[in-house]
Amino acid sequence: MITIQPSFVLLLSLAFLHFKPSFIPTPNQTLTRNGTLNRTTRSNYIIRFTEYKPASDHRSYLESSLRSDGWEWIERRNPAARFPTTDFGMLSIEDSMKEVLIGEIVKLGFVKDVNVDEL
Repeated sequence: MITIQPSFVLLLSLAFLHFKPSFIPTPNQTLTRNGTLNRTTRSNYIIRFTEYKPASDHRSYLESSLRSDGWEWIERRNPAARFPTTDFGMLSIEDSMKEVLIGEIVKLGFVKDVNVDEL
């Protein structure tokens, strides 16, 4: 019979406190003008487009087409970014605006679909 020491269980439990599940949105903290702390929770979304174009063209398309605020384009910083064209972009969207923004995005003619980034 295998017995587990209580100290091992405690140590293992404490080790898991350092890991944050990826499905929990990341809160952003900003300091307002009056000195209060404003916490905004955001999630990342992958926007797939119907055509391959430079990422800057896709970004400009969204900037000129979306009426609502609460989103930011995330620049790609990986080896694939050196390719001249792409058919997707990554957005950071405030959780309080996600339904409105995703509703606007999926109605755009050059957008194929929108998916949450689960990484």
